[in-house]
Amino acid sequence: MRRIALLLMTLLLGGCAATDNVAPPTALTPIDETLETMKLWSRDTGNGEGGLFQRLQPRVENGKVFVVSQAGEFSAWSEAGKPLWKTKLKSSATAGVNGGSGIVAAGREERIVAALSPEDGSLRWEQNLTSVVTALSRVDQGVLVARSGDGYIFGLDADSGKLLWKINRSVPALSIHGQSEPLLAGGAVLVGLDNGRLLLASLKDGRVAWEKVVAIPRGRSEIERMVDIDGPLALKGAIVFVVTYHGKVAAIDARNGKTLWMHDASSVTGVTEAGGRVLFSDDNSLVWSLDERTGTPIWKQEALKFRRLTRPVAVGDYLVVGDFEGYLHWLDAATGKIVARDRASHSAILAAPVVEGGRVYVLAADGKLSAWEIGGGK
Repeated sequence: MRRIALLLMTLLLGGCAATDNVAPPTALTPIDETLETMKLWSRDTGNGEGGLFQRLQPRVENGKVFVVSQAGEFSAWSEAGKPLWKTKLKSSATAGVNGGSGIVAAGREERIVAALSPEDGSLRWEQNLTSVVTALSRVDQGVLVARSGDGYIFGLDADSGKLLWKINRSVPALSIHGQSEPLLAGGAVLVGLDNGRLLLASLKDGRVAWEKVVAIPRGRSEIERMVDIDGPLALKGAIVFVVTYHGKVAAIDARNGKTLWMHDASSVTGVTEAGGRVLFSDDNSLVWSLDERTGTPIWKQEALKFRRLTRPVAVGDYLVVGDFEGYLHWLDAATGKIVARDRASHSAILAAPVVEGGRVYVLAADGKLSAWEIGGGK
């Protein structure tokens, strides 16, 4: 059924431009560029997402950028764009990159999590799951959390890959391709589920502390009833922010699962918290900024409507989003005004840019990895 969902997302997000009911993207018009940005370098890392609409995101850690392509080409790059190592997984990649604490990990076909050394790309361990690997967490307290397409959540020992615990939740008959990355903090793991629920479990033993309905399926068709939590969650202190497809954007107290506020929204790309604001791109590619205390809208940017935007990420006082034509749009975080535009690739940007140390790393669907920063000539 997840193959059906992949086709659905191709249509919903504009992968088939010839479909009559897909709204045309807003044409780009000249803007008054008041922000200077600079491309530092660009490199070819492989076949990218291989036409499968996977959001394979880079991982940046300790001055290195780690990338995996759909074909299983795993590589590490320095902050200056120098190749450090390359290795080939035994099969295609299905999720990643994530990890930490001495491993970089990806999901690969045959239902396997593969963990490599960040130093030289050598294989540290592999672990078989029950179905295709759909999402991986960062490592916290020696634990890596993995998700599989049949609804299981696994806690794995980061040093050995040994199974520590597992949780199972049913998967709807139809759901969006991919799953939300588990969010680890304070000895717990937060997981957004395909049925519109959010759960918190112990990182030590997988014991579920609470489970919360964020969105209730509504409508007569299975498509209308899809309420997946498919993009990243955001956490500030004890408050977790979440957005669902066909449902809600909400703030929830992670200590007890209590809802603090909730508003109608629909997005598959997740949320960002920055500067007291909750930020997301909705299914029509409107960019929203909400007050994190109340959920009240601060601004809404409509100039990029239907351009199939990534989740916005914060870079200092600005935000950056990627679109389906490989453009980066830089927004003033206070007002939502578009202040700069660059082109990272001639193919789509599906995974949200990654920000580390003031630099922005962008991986396009064709496998082009580029690094950007604010300041300097264009």
